[in-house]
Amino acid sequence: MTPECSMRAATAVAAAWMMGVSIACSPPPHPPPDTGASKQDGQHAVLADELARLRVRSGASIGLQKVGRNLFEFVTPRRPSSRPDDARVRSAVVDAAPQPASRPHGLKLVGLAEDNGSSGLDRTAIVSSGRELFFVKEGEGVGERYRVVRISGDSVELTDAEGAASIRLSLR
Repeated sequence: MTPECSMRAATAVAAAWMMGVSIACSPPPHPPPDTGASKQDGQHAVLADELARLRVRSGASIGLQKVGRNLFEFVTPRRPSSRPDDARVRSAVVDAAPQPASRPHGLKLVGLAEDNGSSGLDRTAIVSSGRELFFVKEGEGVGERYRVVRISGDSVELTDAEGAASIRLSLR
């Protein structure tokens, strides 16, 4: 950059700075003269006319409609059956439904947990009795009656303390 060019740039920067200072320091412009309440009253009248027109227009086209259902009710009441033999058919279907095999012991394997401990793989069985949840390892008791013999990757084997019977619970 030549000295002549740098002098022009410095002059331009100084001129711009001086212009900015003079604009910033100048007094604020005078507020516009007050036109009075007549202009505001005219705007108010126009706005009131528009509002009245919208009220008439919306009132004629929009009416409240009755909704067919209650949004706050979660269950709709059943209508009475027109066929008298409906109850007999329904009871026959209920009687014919297969019952799940009940567990005489009431125990169910609901999960297995594995942990890599210092002595190898350490498994914990999660067994539910319906009222209680047992977290047991091999050798521990499930309630007062059963003891854990072995825990595999998908099942647990229990022995009955009273009859020495073996029970196998599997994940489903």
